[in-house]
Amino acid sequence: LMMSVFAVGLDACQRSGGAFCSGDFIYTQWKYDCPDVEKASINYKEAFMAAISILHWSKWFRDRTVYIYTDNKCTMSIINKCTSRNRLVMDRLRDMFWASVANNFIVKAIYMPGVKHVLADTISRMHEPRMLNKLQKLLHEWFICHTGVHIDLSDLSLSNYMTWHTLC
Repeated sequence: LMMSVFAVGLDACQRSGGAFCSGDFIYTQWKYDCPDVEKASINYKEAFMAAISILHWSKWFRDRTVYIYTDNKCTMSIINKCTSRNRLVMDRLRDMFWASVANNFIVKAIYMPGVKHVLADTISRMHEPRMLNKLQKLLHEWFICHTGVHIDLSDLSLSNYMTWHTLC
């Protein structure tokens, strides 16, 4: 059976952003990957991360509904209304809209309190000490729970998951 729904968890902090979807994740450091976003408010950073996520995984979402889980109510509103006063976010929202049209998917944002948002929060803070180890553990648990497969993530490298200007 094909899944009719995808879930994307995302989070942003002042220094970076991260997102998780179906065993894959992306991580962006604003200063290096998206310098125009570095000085934006946290609300806009989180909305921007949502747009980056949708663009990154848009091919997966064909003919599906995508639920974006965020711990930021302002971001939830920006995504659900598909509008923003911030030019950079609005540009990415337009890109997100066109990706959804091209791949025939619907995007809805849902508020999830931060205490339940551990995986996305950990990804967005991978630059902090011990967070990469925490992420390895959380991903290992996710794979066991969702696939029953034990995967060795001891060689997990950040460089495989950074956006590197491709979407910013």
